[in-house]
Amino acid sequence: LEYFVLNSNGLTGTLHKEFEELKQLKMLYLQQNKLAGSIINTSNMREMEYLDLSENRFVGAVTDNMLPWESLKEVKMSSNFITRFALPSNTGNIHMQVLDLSRNEIEQELSSSMTSLTNL
Repeated sequence: LEYFVLNSNGLTGTLHKEFEELKQLKMLYLQQNKLAGSIINTSNMREMEYLDLSENRFVGAVTDNMLPWESLKEVKMSSNFITRFALPSNTGNIHMQVLDLSRNEIEQELSSSMTSLTNL
């Protein structure tokens, strides 16, 4: 499975750990649902380019080891309840073009490594 798109379907509940096993996934679009709980660890999805979890009810932190940074082009997590977002300290191999964290509850200063993301 490479593309998983279920936008605006009224999905509820949490994302199950089984999602973490979809290692060939390139696109995960779950925006505009009612999904809640913590954001799953997608770091094993080394092919992931597009991740959109916007307009749900996800809570907590996105840590520096939770995402496959080197393959991601777009990360959209707006309109959730994310309180922390951390990039890895070495951002040299990150080529992300879109990062949308608007309308969350981030309680930290953004790290200085954010300035090295020259493709944003």
